[in-house]
Amino acid sequence: GFDIINAFLSVLITSKVTGGRLDLVGFVLSYYMFMRVILEIPLSKLTSKFSHANKKNVVAVSYFLYGIVIASLGFSTEIWHIFFLQTFVALFDAAAYPLKWTIFSEIIDRDNAEFEWGLEDVLSTLVTAIFAAIGGIVSDRFGLQSLFVIFGILFSASGYAFYFIKLNAIKKRKS
Repeated sequence: GFDIINAFLSVLITSKVTGGRLDLVGFVLSYYMFMRVILEIPLSKLTSKFSHANKKNVVAVSYFLYGIVIASLGFSTEIWHIFFLQTFVALFDAAAYPLKWTIFSEIIDRDNAEFEWGLEDVLSTLVTAIFAAIGGIVSDRFGLQSLFVIFGILFSASGYAFYFIKLNAIKKRKS
């Protein structure tokens, strides 16, 4: 899902941002990755002490705010806007990413782990493929701003899926 944003972000930078060039695309993506690297370990250490419920809250809030930032990227007109917003993309990614895998690994059926990990990968790849095609059509017909707003809404909503994971019910099923 996150990779699809970067593809359209590249187009945004080179076509809509004042002074946007391909070399800046590389610097923007590199900046995001370095910021995430700096933030992820301290945040994962901090959140490792959280309860399962609080971990779900962090993921949900992080994705909600991530979505707002993604939508905001579509309205960027200067390169500094992109760098500024990428700081928050990195922060919310760094907070949510380790936790979503922790939550998933807590609920996975150990006897069926390969299938469940494979299913998670196939479904997320399939959704990304579908939205890449739809994203191309939306951005062509309605503009990049509309696309980033749609992506923002979808990412904001995606974090709430973690509230539907019931750890106790899954543990009872495994017993």
